[in-house]
Amino acid sequence: MGYTLSEINIYPVKSLGGISLNESKVERRGLQYDRRWMLVDKNDKFITQREFNELCLFRLNFDNNGFKITFDKNSS
Repeated sequence: MGYTLSEINIYPVKSLGGISLNESKVERRGLQYDRRWMLVDKNDKFITQREFNELCLFRLNFDNNGFKITFDKNSS
């Protein structure tokens, strides 16, 4: 029985949206860039969408120098 991969999504920053990819490099820890970072408050406690619903309005995209995070204020 064969399987076909129809979509690859990575979530580089915990509680932010994912990025859809056509291909990805597999590393020892999993897909490259997937689940590598998280947002923390001033007390170094990680924050999530469960606590801060506004995080769903942030968009994450690849940029020439890494990632670019933008706020989609039109969705609020």
